[in-house]
Amino acid sequence: MADGTRSPYLGPHVVGQRIVVRRLVPGETGPTGGPAFTDVLGVCVAWDPCVVRTDRGTVTIPLAEIVSGKPVPPRPSQRLRAGFGECEAHGSEPWVEAFDAALDRVHVEVGSDTSRAYADAGWRVVEEVGFHLAGVAKLRRGWPHGLDDLGLAGTAYVSRDWVEVRPGETPLSELVEYAAEQGATTLWLHHHADEIPGFLLHHRCRELVSD
Repeated sequence: MADGTRSPYLGPHVVGQRIVVRRLVPGETGPTGGPAFTDVLGVCVAWDPCVVRTDRGTVTIPLAEIVSGKPVPPRPSQRLRAGFGECEAHGSEPWVEAFDAALDRVHVEVGSDTSRAYADAGWRVVEEVGFHLAGVAKLRRGWPHGLDDLGLAGTAYVSRDWVEVRPGETPLSELVEYAAEQGATTLWLHHHADEIPGFLLHHRCRELVSD
């Protein structure tokens, strides 16, 4: 038993993890005439009481009503199949997927038809960076004590289940834990490097300005 529950696998340590919990349903009778139970699946965001963020909303479960439960693998992320626009939509920079002469500053995907259209129109490249992303669960498992050795720091900004790392001073290890607590599955950042250990280079983008 852990912290008043019937499950040895649950406790304060599962905050930020995806879990499944079987709980009693007070006042209801099950199909065999005994107590009624229901399962709750989602990310644990608090403990005592156990608060689980599910696809249908947040569920609060008193510890005394937990019958069993355990951590489960993170929900498979769709991040690797996401396109340029879907990825960049989680950030704050203006991005385009079609030429628009009315703008004076844009971000475009390197090598795209849109990028070539702006180049043909004489727009100037100000900066080129990579869009690097990683699974939050993978970062927590792979570098439990060495995340900060990557030399990355910043400030976290949450967009649904994605967390952007913008310039700042908070160590990466703390940002990853914060992302987990928010139920985020993906952490990403713009960076000049071609490779960052533990991260995938999804695409490169350029900031362009009209002269």
